[in-house]
Amino acid sequence: MTERHLPMSGTLRAWRVERAPGAPELTQAGRVAIPVRLRRIGRRAAVSATELVLTAEEAETLCGELMALLHPGDGRDVAS
Repeated sequence: MTERHLPMSGTLRAWRVERAPGAPELTQAGRVAIPVRLRRIGRRAAVSATELVLTAEEAETLCGELMALLHPGDGRDVAS
């Protein structure tokens, strides 16, 4: 996410990222657009729908990092 896509009220740490309904799509630039929802953590519930847009390499790296978080110590190396 670029800085212009960050929610105006608060830092990204105050938001929880959730998978939104809809299927990932390829953009005209050859990137993967994944629908996500940002849910504000705090007193008031606030939801913002957006898309996470990644190149194929970024999507692969993200998947590897998520697998490492879900299955720590399984011996896989994750690119940083």
